[in-house]
Amino acid sequence: MEEFNWYEDAAEVDTEEFEPVTKEYSQFDQFFKVLNRIFKYVFTATVIIYIYRYIFHDKSFKLFNVNINDILFAVIIFCGSYNFIFILLYAVLGIISKCGFKIFEKRFQMVTKWAAMTIWFITMYYLLKNKEEMFQSFYENMNRFIFSGIVTGGMFTTLSLAIEMFYESFVANSLSSKVQEVDKREKIISAMKNYRYEISDSSIDETEGCNCTQIFFGASSDNNSDLNVSHINLNSRDGQNIIGALYFKPPELQSLHDAKTLAKDVFSKATENEEMNFSEFSEIFPNTQIAIQAFSYFDVNNDQTISKKEFKDALIGFYVARVNLEKGFEIAKGFVQIVSNIAMIAVFLILFLSYLVIFGIPLKDLLALALSSALVLNFAMSGLATDMYFNVMVLLSHPFDIGDDIIVDNENYTVFKIGLSSTSLLAKNGGKVKMMNRDLWSKTIINMTRAPEKVLFFTFKLSPDIDPDLFRKLKSCLHKYLKTRTFDFYETFSLEASSEQATDINVLDCALVLKCRSYKTKAKKFGLRAEINKYLMELFEELQIKTI
Repeated sequence: MEEFNWYEDAAEVDTEEFEPVTKEYSQFDQFFKVLNRIFKYVFTATVIIYIYRYIFHDKSFKLFNVNINDILFAVIIFCGSYNFIFILLYAVLGIISKCGFKIFEKRFQMVTKWAAMTIWFITMYYLLKNKEEMFQSFYENMNRFIFSGIVTGGMFTTLSLAIEMFYESFVANSLSSKVQEVDKREKIISAMKNYRYEISDSSIDETEGCNCTQIFFGASSDNNSDLNVSHINLNSRDGQNIIGALYFKPPELQSLHDAKTLAKDVFSKATENEEMNFSEFSEIFPNTQIAIQAFSYFDVNNDQTISKKEFKDALIGFYVARVNLEKGFEIAKGFVQIVSNIAMIAVFLILFLSYLVIFGIPLKDLLALALSSALVLNFAMSGLATDMYFNVMVLLSHPFDIGDDIIVDNENYTVFKIGLSSTSLLAKNGGKVKMMNRDLWSKTIINMTRAPEKVLFFTFKLSPDIDPDLFRKLKSCLHKYLKTRTFDFYETFSLEASSEQATDINVLDCALVLKCRSYKTKAKKFGLRAEINKYLMELFEELQIKTI
């Protein structure tokens, strides 16, 4: 028999290497970075010049009718107070971080720069008011400029906080179901890695993992989880529930090679046979309950054994699910960035009108300009606004994630890519279908992956004169059979009419609904359907039940 190659390419699995999330700096971050440097250099240079003039008693002169020493002193106060306020707020941020106030840390961090700018302008406003005689004719324009700065800082502080809260809420809510499923798989991988290196569960509990990729603020462990290790979570430390507190630990599998190597090492250690049974599989996990939950991910053909190919393909699937989650996060983050940009444009328009009012433009002329601009924009962008509305509604409602199995117009697809204006789907024949989001919004979308109950549905027609006792015996036999299939099905099932309209007395339109224990792939569901179909036909023949 040919030896199994653990490192051959899995042709049936579409995969790509894991790319960690990289931090990006916005234009505002770059602006504040440059501005801070300018203020530091100007403050240092001005202090040196002022000290030099003070020591050597240089002759004083006036610049624009203002004493040069007064100008130097004002620059020192202006730049020094700016630097002091920034240092003070960052010190407060550090205290919040050290004290563990995770509820406020991320949000305070997002508004620190604009809040510092606002406080600085307010400070300058009161300092300028007390030194009105120093600046004489420049006072009025400087006062207007500083007041404009206060309005700008206040607007952007509020906007930054609002965007951050929307960011947290949208990302967490849109990814919550996918996060829970991927987290289960990450815990299974973690248990297998511990088994490979013979690490005890107690040693895991003693050391708390660190968040190398901290997307949002939050905790790093979940003591109520099956393995006491939570890789992705929506809750923070100390039981605090924070909207959007989503954080990632580094993935357990960094590449396809890692997945194949782990599969080879664990399978070889657990059994010397070509196939692994449940008894051998359960040795990998701390208790049998966890092993039962994990077994359903690996036993594809439902024969209560796991082949080497099944084991390797399952771990590759775990890796792909994690990569797809990262993709989903990037898509959600990109959408929030678009919303942020639109909000920024609106704020800039409001600020522009505010500046005109502050610098003395008549309100009547201002309203006329605003009204005419609104009419032009409405005429030019009405169609674009409609398309944007439908695109935004698809992303906000978030009916699917990358990798989900969905049904659109009675056709089965797998979600491949989600964009702002369109979504790419993979058809059954492997072709890629691109659909506009505005068209998807008007269609009925059935998401099989997100279904709260994973069911198999069977329909058949029975003779209307079937004996009630025989019908009860049929249900009893089905219940006994399901008790022997605890890996795949729950014992509870439903035998009911196929629909509310099935009221014909000449035939019994029956529907058998079986509840699966976990999500099944299309191939696995088809295999289960074949088995149940065969069992039902044999059962009908044994009980001598006539079907139509």
